[in-house]
Amino acid sequence: MPTHILLGDRAYPLSADAVIVGGGGAPGLARYLAIESGLAGVSSIHCEVSVEGGQCLLIDRSRYGTFLNGSRISGSATLRAGDTVRVGTPGQELHLIREEAL
Repeated sequence: MPTHILLGDRAYPLSADAVIVGGGGAPGLARYLAIESGLAGVSSIHCEVSVEGGQCLLIDRSRYGTFLNGSRISGSATLRAGDTVRVGTPGQELHLIREEAL
């Protein structure tokens, strides 16, 4: 199971508190991850990633679609370390990674 979502060179920890991914139009959310400004096909609240019941879940909240490993999801999907989530057109990619304890 992934422990972090990676955007560029910054990793954001995953937990039961969802990480909301969007185009920057939803200020005030505690765990909001604003992606590239002005990217076509991105909702202000586009999707969310959270950990529930021992699984990492991706939930699409957009009008435009969220893509997991190149395929559009319908509603929600289970994530694994190594997965790639794409939002927008041509798209901003987020990578799911697992941090190993030393």
